[in-house]
Amino acid sequence: MNVFPASRGLQRSVVLLTVVALASGCSWFKSRNDYLGSAESPPLEVPPALDAPLTDSSMAIPAVSSSPSAPRTVSPASSAMLEGAAFTLADAQPSAWNRVGLALGRIEGVEVVDRATALSAYNVRFDGQEFLIRVVASGTGSRVEAVDAGGGVVNSAAAAKVLGALRARLG
Repeated sequence: MNVFPASRGLQRSVVLLTVVALASGCSWFKSRNDYLGSAESPPLEVPPALDAPLTDSSMAIPAVSSSPSAPRTVSPASSAMLEGAAFTLADAQPSAWNRVGLALGRIEGVEVVDRATALSAYNVRFDGQEFLIRVVASGTGSRVEAVDAGGGVVNSAAAAKVLGALRARLG
């Protein structure tokens, strides 16, 4: 029972109109091929200075020697000096802190418990003792020292072993 008989006819008209519109596509409008009448662009002109490759010697790759060179050895006295419970590295503080961190990770028995970037210190555990290995700027180099939580120098055998191993690794 259809209450709105006129609506059924309206629906058919709308559907028929939609089908016709979709089936015809864009053929109602005249297609224009504007690109056919366009003028051709002139070829790109490259300046002569950009045409030749760079011959600057600063960008040259050095030749590889056929014989490998012997590894460079550094005398411990020249780059690190032992001063009691600390030693000095001939390296800038940020670089020395990174090097000390890598070396601590490679020393057997040393466990890095925590890293304090703001203090440039590593909290380490060795032979049952826990102390800080701190790297501070000292003149043109960096001083590596073992300190307790209060900042006092640690003069234990464990700290001396860790500092000795660090000095041997960092040379």
